[in-house]
Amino acid sequence: MKKGPFRFRPEVPNYEIKSLFNRLIGEYWGLVQEIRDIEKGRRGGSNDFERQRMLAFVNKEKHRAHLKLLEIGKKLGLDKNDVLIRILIREGSLKEYDLPEIPISIAEDGSSVDIFFGIDNTGLKDIYGVEDEEEEKRFQAEFETNARKAKDLAEKNGLLFFDHEEGLSTHDQTRSIGVTVPKERLEEIAGLMRNNTKYRPQL
Repeated sequence: MKKGPFRFRPEVPNYEIKSLFNRLIGEYWGLVQEIRDIEKGRRGGSNDFERQRMLAFVNKEKHRAHLKLLEIGKKLGLDKNDVLIRILIREGSLKEYDLPEIPISIAEDGSSVDIFFGIDNTGLKDIYGVEDEEEEKRFQAEFETNARKAKDLAEKNGLLFFDHEEGLSTHDQTRSIGVTVPKERLEEIAGLMRNNTKYRPQL
């Protein structure tokens, strides 16, 4: 009897799980946006009672989606901190904590997150100059204020402050400042920034 080709593909189930996980993250953010739309009165009914009832329902659905993400995450070898990071990185910011203006990036090994308090494209200014001197002075003053806030947050909470300049030449350099947060402390630090303006940059 002629045998067909051997088709052992162990990666398929894992691929399907990853696809489901990513799809659920999309659904999760869809529910987050629904909540914000209801809170801003863009949907959810014509009176407060209807909006509160809709808000409670969508919050419940969001919670279910989060629990499902934790469940599927375990199958992918992810703990709750890994799942949180993957939720946040979809938006590339602390939007989940009502701080959508604050960008983040994840370390290659997934062990920590950089929270940016300021980004200054110094190289572009060298090439094109500064069109508005007063605006540039204001930006630099805010940049240094944000740097002090990042240092204060780092010193008082045992975090690493960073002040990096990157670029292959002086004409493409970018200076970035912020703090590096271990993944297991991300929720704590993001909550602290949300609830305390002295740790929140103006961006």
